[in-house]
Amino acid sequence: MTEYNKVGIVIYMSVILVNAIFVSLIYQRAAKGHQLYRLMACYVVSILWMFFGIIEFLAKGTPFQNFSTSISLIPVSTISIFVFRFVVHYVGLVKEKYATFTLLFFLPAILLLLPLFIPSMSHLAIIQLATETTHNLFGPAITIVSYLSYLFLVASAGLIIWHTPRDRKLFFQRLLLVLAVTMPAIISFLQSNNIIQFHGFNLSVLTMTLFFIVMTNLVFRYNFIDVVPKAAYSLYSK
Repeated sequence: MTEYNKVGIVIYMSVILVNAIFVSLIYQRAAKGHQLYRLMACYVVSILWMFFGIIEFLAKGTPFQNFSTSISLIPVSTISIFVFRFVVHYVGLVKEKYATFTLLFFLPAILLLLPLFIPSMSHLAIIQLATETTHNLFGPAITIVSYLSYLFLVASAGLIIWHTPRDRKLFFQRLLLVLAVTMPAIISFLQSNNIIQFHGFNLSVLTMTLFFIVMTNLVFRYNFIDVVPKAAYSLYSK
């Protein structure tokens, strides 16, 4: 195992710990509801991304590598959709009674990820597995799902900007959120196209962690989602 891989494992484990703390704190304080659980799903998928990424590091050069790489691509390819679904409902673009229909956002990714688990179509997903000196070489299916991820993140940022109120303090906080949402897409695009090179792990992990840090700050300091039980508002109004 290279030094880069060891650094990657340490970073992934740190991200798991940080996100687990965030999930626990927010869940304890926030009013339980659909929006909270959609936000929690983003954190959980991020934790799965790190967990499967660690397994992928450890499986390099073993017969288990192909399966571990395939499994790790699932959270990597879908986390942007979880973020987009959360944002769509947060800004009120889709009413809660139509929430089931927003699950259709996942359909393109599911179809594009199927070749990972169908041997006769595996060349559409993974052309060559990574070695100690090379990266994974992905097929057209994974390339398309990557660009869809970029679009979902950019669209999420656009919706947040559209929904931003005039309040300057909140505007600055949501501007940070827009940067935190778009940075993973930018870094991932640059790294996948070898514009920036870093062997060992995906640099977008660090920028995605920034997104969760900003989200947690918004929840606790600015009530980005309702962190006070709704009954408290009814008592206050009386």
